[in-house]
Amino acid sequence: MVRSGKTFGKCPCVKRLLLIVIVVLAYANSFTGPFIFDDDNAIASNPSIRHLWPPAYLFDAPQQSTVAGRPLVSLTLALNYAFSGLHPWSYHLVNLLLHAGCVWLLFAIAGADERAFAIAAVWAVHPLLTESVTYIIQRTELLMALCLLLTLYCTKRGWRVGAVAACAAGMACKEVMVVAPVIVWLYDRIFLGGKQRASFYMALAGTWLVLAAILLTGPRSETVLWKHAGIDYLLTQAGVILHYLRLSVWPAPLVIDYDDWPMRANIPAMLAVVALLAATVWALRYRPKLGFLGAWFFLILAPTSSLVPIVTEVAAERRMYLPLIAVVALIAPVLRRWMVPVLVIGLMVLTWQRNQDYRSAQSIWRDAVAKRPGNVRALVNLAAVSSPAEAIGLQQRALAIDPDNAEAQYNLGVTLAGQKRLDEALPHLQRATELSPRSPVAHYNYGLALAQTGRFAEAEAALRRAVALEPHSADAHKQLGVALARQGRVAEALPDFEEAARLQPGDEEARRYMETARHQR
Repeated sequence: MVRSGKTFGKCPCVKRLLLIVIVVLAYANSFTGPFIFDDDNAIASNPSIRHLWPPAYLFDAPQQSTVAGRPLVSLTLALNYAFSGLHPWSYHLVNLLLHAGCVWLLFAIAGADERAFAIAAVWAVHPLLTESVTYIIQRTELLMALCLLLTLYCTKRGWRVGAVAACAAGMACKEVMVVAPVIVWLYDRIFLGGKQRASFYMALAGTWLVLAAILLTGPRSETVLWKHAGIDYLLTQAGVILHYLRLSVWPAPLVIDYDDWPMRANIPAMLAVVALLAATVWALRYRPKLGFLGAWFFLILAPTSSLVPIVTEVAAERRMYLPLIAVVALIAPVLRRWMVPVLVIGLMVLTWQRNQDYRSAQSIWRDAVAKRPGNVRALVNLAAVSSPAEAIGLQQRALAIDPDNAEAQYNLGVTLAGQKRLDEALPHLQRATELSPRSPVAHYNYGLALAQTGRFAEAEAALRRAVALEPHSADAHKQLGVALARQGRVAEALPDFEEAARLQPGDEEARRYMETARHQR
């Protein structure tokens, strides 16, 4: 029997299928994007995802990398690597599937009706979410979101064991999941009439132990530094939150990096955020369903937008992946039926266009520099993927803004040395060693440049420091041996040549140096 068009249009299955279709259409052009930025240390140069056994690899991600202390994310990356190696398309596919899963769960949680469809459809294709979906390593956000939404969905269906399992899994994806038990408690009281038992909440709270065990290993201790003044960070976040809200309504300009965001108090913004918080508290008492949206927004942002100073990123658009749901849910009731498809199509076009910026590392960083020309990190990253002539200009611009930026000093020195402009390179390489005294590559390249100018005694000191910091560097041992030999100290050079040859058996140059030194000794 064929259903009528009216009945067919109201079928939740059709709506779910339509939601998947619009997600695929919005992100169909994201599959060609390469690994960028933090994808390097988390994927491209992360040895821990190169095998699936033994399971201990899940906890072996490089310290301070995006996946450190996030074992479930590491598992998915390892599966990607097993399937397609370092070809990014499969990583993009998994991100897209995770996003589609989140959209499906949101639709189901919101009621699977016309209003739920409007919320899910608008949220699904909103360009503010592109960083979370298209920037591969922000899978951390997607997986955490999927687990949190799955926790709510299982709670709604009365599947308590499933809810606890999903909550525990989320704790192994990203620290923001810490708010999930509180959100579930509010959701149950407001929408389900408090049907869940105290034992269920205790079990959910017990998943905090999973997160605590991970945090005790300090996987990213360098990104959260209390010495950078948590209070200053908190006061700055008021302006950041208003920026997020503006992007929710008018998603432009979107930027991959906000390294230049000033860490200072914004009094008007603080007053506005306090007013929104007060309105949320009032609504929780008198208009609880409306209050839940405010609580959802502020609770999910709280771990990254409060007293905990994430010093590497004061602001990040991916943090709005889940909080944006609250904004969309507030707007959805005022949309007329004809407005929903118009808005969805418009947002899809913007998302498609934003995905184009991710087509290469150069295009995304050129976009960031154009939108935030004072962003030193964007300038440095654009220089890294540009021609030497352009890179020198970009690095000089970065140093004009921040002369003490170690990466800019180092990169400019290396670029100038590569152009045989050694006299210009040396001051920058020396400054890089002063700013990053524990960087073996900084000392190595400084020593190499000194040797190339004939200053072998100074080169020896720099290269000895490089060897001390990185004893397994064959190149550092080899160049230290050269510096010693050029000073007539062949006998002293021989152990370094031998070590270089041992560490890198295929280095014929090191082997020749070793044999010559043995002959001359």
